[in-house]
Amino acid sequence: MKKILILFLLFQSQFLLAQAQPPIEYARVDLMQDTTGLPYEEKLIYIAWRNYPVNKAHDHRLIIAHKNTQLARWSWTDNLRMFYNLNDRTWNNMMGDPDAGVRPGGGIPMYGLGISVNLGSFISVPARIRVAKEQEEIAKLDQGTQKLTMRSEVLRRYNAYKLAFELLQSRALAYEDANANFVLMSSKFRSGEITLEQYNSISSHYNSALETKMASQTELLNAKLLLEELLGVPLESIR
Repeated sequence: MKKILILFLLFQSQFLLAQAQPPIEYARVDLMQDTTGLPYEEKLIYIAWRNYPVNKAHDHRLIIAHKNTQLARWSWTDNLRMFYNLNDRTWNNMMGDPDAGVRPGGGIPMYGLGISVNLGSFISVPARIRVAKEQEEIAKLDQGTQKLTMRSEVLRRYNAYKLAFELLQSRALAYEDANANFVLMSSKFRSGEITLEQYNSISSHYNSALETKMASQTELLNAKLLLEELLGVPLESIR
């Protein structure tokens, strides 16, 4: 019973903590101009969204989808036709025919003006508008998905960078210890205080520590490059 109560209290505390945290406004990611006061990780996310080209492509797709919706609303005008015609009498009068005024047909209108509409277009317009709206909604969802993907990818690469940095610090300390021991043992070997076998063992340990440090430096540089690929700016320029 006590275990159930403890689990319930833990679950409740986690739920309240999640409720207390303000939601990230993903819709404003690309509109942020000032990142002052944001946590460092959030700054990285906002900067990556502004600078990474794929994100801008999603913005343009959303704009295109919105304009297609507007075009669909006016698509009924595509099959709208206006016509204007003259009867023979009016035409001949305009051409200066002297006999035009005495010809029969005086009751016929001098000209005709009308509008032709394809009823099928009116029937299909609502469906076109609905399709365009659905496509616009899909573009919004794609953009939202990209924001979530960008957020997780930035944080993943930043975590990899931090891990590489911490590993380099640890391995740099190990190298310093190995180097100091190697210098000391080299002096003792020259003075005959240790054997060749002991010296070779110390030398091998030193070389291993040096190689490990160099590999860590490369890993840190690669992790930094992968993060800056999304940011579009040097990591050092973000404060």
